[in-house]
Amino acid sequence: MNELIEKYLGVRGIRYFRGHRDDVYFFMVDIGDHARLHVHLEVSGEERDGVAISITPDRYYPAGHSDHILQALTRWNSECRPVGALLQESSDPNLVGVAAGSVYRGGDPAEFGAFADGCVAAAVELFRSLSALIPPVAAQLRDAG
Repeated sequence: MNELIEKYLGVRGIRYFRGHRDDVYFFMVDIGDHARLHVHLEVSGEERDGVAISITPDRYYPAGHSDHILQALTRWNSECRPVGALLQESSDPNLVGVAAGSVYRGGDPAEFGAFADGCVAAAVELFRSLSALIPPVAAQLRDAG
């Protein structure tokens, strides 16, 4: 599966980084408004026959809006989307995170490329819609200067 991931990243010309383990890759996608998504690809499964993709934004949301976010994620997950989404707790009780993800099982490079591209495109749509609904926290921190 490592070869499948590396081929995808190479064909797409994506600048990527390796994780602490050999089976982890990550890259960032700029989605505008000074926001980026962190995309993680990791070989998964007992048989190492899958690739887990998880996508998170580079910022958190105010915990006071958790109910609104959860309603949006419930609507998102009820539709047939390439990625599911969930609310995540943060070490800061005033903040929450959101993660999107899916798992690919197969070995065809073209099929995997379409899968990964579809997941990233769906995540861009998700996180743009969440940012329009609830402004994320810390956008001003990154731009401080």
